[in-house]
Amino acid sequence: MSQSTSTSSSMSTSRRSLARAGVALAAAVAALALPATSATASAAVAAESHLTLTILPDTPDIGNPRTTVLLECGPAGGDHPDPLLACEELTAVDGRFEDLDRPAFCTSEWDPVTITATGTWQGREVHFTDTYTNRMCAANATGGVFGF
Repeated sequence: MSQSTSTSSSMSTSRRSLARAGVALAAAVAALALPATSATASAAVAAESHLTLTILPDTPDIGNPRTTVLLECGPAGGDHPDPLLACEELTAVDGRFEDLDRPAFCTSEWDPVTITATGTWQGREVHFTDTYTNRMCAANATGGVFGF
């Protein structure tokens, strides 16, 4: 009978050791998963971008008013007329508005506008201002980001 008690005691000890090992493994996996989850959450917050875009004509009037829209990227939204296009254009230049400026077809109409962008792009502060000969030039030169 002592051998049976010994076998029973060994099995009990083995089960406890196995249970402890399982608990330790689960704790280790949980500890490893926590930083990854925090990093993923931080990346998601950093990916969000909230921008206020404004077109201010030198001489605003009914036909050419001051216009302001909100643009959100990550995911695309806001009241911009084409947030997906605007976010794609900005993503291509990593949110650097000065890099949007490209040769574009512009009419010869002289009706200067100042464009501004303020807010955050993927956690980075944005303060941008530029001037174009007219609203259409601003829209074309920025790939539609200021097409409103």
